[in-house]
Amino acid sequence: MTESICSLKSNPMDYEAPICGSEIPEIQPAASLPVTFSAAAAERLERWANPNSILTRDLERNSALLARQAFPTPERESLVWDRSPMQYSLLSLLPVACSSHEPLLGTESGSGGDGGHGPTDGGTSTPVDRPPTFTGQDLHAQSPCGPSGIITDLDPGLGVCANYGPGGEHHLFRWNPHAPGSAESIVTLPYAPDQLLETATGRVYISTHENPGLAWVEPDQAIEGHIPFPSTLNLAGTTSSGRSVTSVTPTFSKGLVELDSQIFVATSNLDLAHQDFLPGTVLAYQAATETFETLQTTGYNPTGVATVDGLLLVVSSGALDKDGHATTPATLDVFDPNSHVKLQSLNLGTNGAGLSGELSISDDGSTLVLPTADNSGRLVVVDLDNLQVREIDLHNDVLPSSRGIFLSSLQVSPDGHYAYVSNFNDGRQYVVDLAQGIVVGSPIPLDPNLEDNQGLGDGILSGGKVFIGRGSQILGLNFQH
Repeated sequence: MTESICSLKSNPMDYEAPICGSEIPEIQPAASLPVTFSAAAAERLERWANPNSILTRDLERNSALLARQAFPTPERESLVWDRSPMQYSLLSLLPVACSSHEPLLGTESGSGGDGGHGPTDGGTSTPVDRPPTFTGQDLHAQSPCGPSGIITDLDPGLGVCANYGPGGEHHLFRWNPHAPGSAESIVTLPYAPDQLLETATGRVYISTHENPGLAWVEPDQAIEGHIPFPSTLNLAGTTSSGRSVTSVTPTFSKGLVELDSQIFVATSNLDLAHQDFLPGTVLAYQAATETFETLQTTGYNPTGVATVDGLLLVVSSGALDKDGHATTPATLDVFDPNSHVKLQSLNLGTNGAGLSGELSISDDGSTLVLPTADNSGRLVVVDLDNLQVREIDLHNDVLPSSRGIFLSSLQVSPDGHYAYVSNFNDGRQYVVDLAQGIVVGSPIPLDPNLEDNQGLGDGILSGGKVFIGRGSQILGLNFQH
């Protein structure tokens, strides 16, 4: 296990792996932006524009947490990112690219206070940080997609599953995190689902790579429909292979989030004919007018969206070639959801960060964690308070199969201290201490059959318990905190 901040090292896979590199670009002061932000968003933007003010504020907020998570400030420089091998091609990853929900914020307990650990033996108020201890697992529920299905997204109370076998059906289903039992189908879906989003009105939107557009479901009536994307976007730019284009066809939708009465959906825009990526976009669906507006991302292949303090976060995983090798940097963009103005952009490295769709954020909005898809077993950790980027290398702790490492599921604990990470290719779950950059405890075997290509899919943290899809099943993992 190694952890590094903005350095270059050789890892055991015999290629030079860039471990972090971020250039913190200048942004306009919040007061001069032509939009109105919430107080929390304005404070965050001011911190990004004035990083020297962060230390004092964090000391006042939580000195113990700061001491645990403080890292050296990287120099403002751009690094050259090397290509990294990955076994799967993009198309073979699509069925298990999962997670659409708003940031996985763990339980409702939040991250302030002592996290339930109580005082130390010396009677001080400093919290004792005890790593989660695995105590057992159970088969919590069976989804309606049958033994050949795979759960592609799991939210509290809802999920979607796909079955690519002959005669297989795709479903939106209900399940109960608090009571084991069979999951019940709400409606059969005509196209294989990627991710789902339950909105404030109760309507559910579902992205799919099989049909450009948004599927929608009214769960109470068990009816579904489809909203097609615009066939062409007047967006000039350059593809990932260097071709010049004057328009973009939005395809391969993935991440979804609701913000300010809009549904934002990331579209990867893979051009199958040319085997490259068109400029990346996020489409903002306006339900009142049934129209889409376009936001262009800095990087190629947008895969995940989320919100912090009312700001829109977009992760683009970067382009991949036909063999699944990352060829362009992954990026994090921050947009104002009302004006669609891009406020900030951050280089995350050429590592396929977030390709699985996982975009997990701590309860206090300070830490974003992304799995990579370059076979290296690294996690990208973004400090959202000061826009520092670092990586945790799990390669020495994760047992790779002959297909390498594919981190297919990731959840962050409510306090932001730990990540629950699944490796699709060895069928195991790992608990990672994010501050120390180490795996704690023993790997947890979950999938005994690595040859059926179903494997570990999306997961979620609810009530202190980790739920994860294994094929068409939902497993419940119990931890003592």
